[in-house]
Order: sequence, then C-alpha cells, then structure tokens
Amino acid sequence: MNISTSVPTNRGLHIDWNLLDEYYQFINNLKERYQLHEEIGITHFLQQDGLISVIEQEVVNPEMENTIIIAVEEAVQQLRKMRIIEGKALQNEIANYLELMDSFVQEIFEAAPIVKVEYEEKLRKKNMRIYQWSF
Repeated sequence: MNISTSVPTNRGLHIDWNLLDEYYQFINNLKERYQLHEEIGITHFLQQDGLISVIEQEVVNPEMENTIIIAVEEAVQQLRKMRIIEGKALQNEIANYLELMDSFVQEIFEAAPIVKVEYEEKLRKKNMRIYQWSF
C-alpha cells in the first residue's frame, strides 16, 4: 500500500507577549528619560522582528490517520508471515545439517575399528624398522 499526500496546514499568528511587554516598557522608558511626547502606536510593534510570527499548524485528518494505521497493521502482518517463513526455512536447514553430521558420526563409528587396526599395524612396522636399525 502506498500513501502519498501533502499534509494540509493552517497558518496562524503567534505573538510573543512577554517580548512585546518588554518592548512596550522599553519605549515608555525612552519617552520618560528623554521627555518624548510621541504616542506609542501599533506601527512601533509591527516593525520589530520576533514580536509577531506566522506559524503553521497541521490539520488533523482522521481519514489519513486511519489509512496510516491500516497500512502499519498490514505491514506488521506481512512481517510476521515473513518471519514465520524464514523460521521454517532455518529449521529445515538446521535439520539437514544435523542429519549430515549424524551420517558423518556413523561413518566415523564404522571406520573406527579399521583405522585402529591400520594405525596399530603402522606402529608395529615403524617399531620393527627402529628395532632393526638399533642392532
């Protein structure tokens, strides 16, 4: 399932009231200190950066949320199915390796008596040669 859409937004104004209060107090202090008689107007505030900003808020779209939830649920179900299939494949592979190892062990058990006899014979021959050289 593919989901492609642009998220609608609503724009709004954000006013930093604390900064605005500080700015207003600053202007009043300037007027008082320098005995200015100019009235404080809205233009004093609108020209200052940071006092008023435009913010974008996402619009909640229940239909889109439901679509996303359904898509995530489907993805989780597919993941579970895939994990089960992978698990069974690994189980089969391990079982095959165990059977192969078991056949190797069987071959070793069958060959052990023969190898023992052959090895003893080699040691006897070697000892005989050493014994012959020592005289």
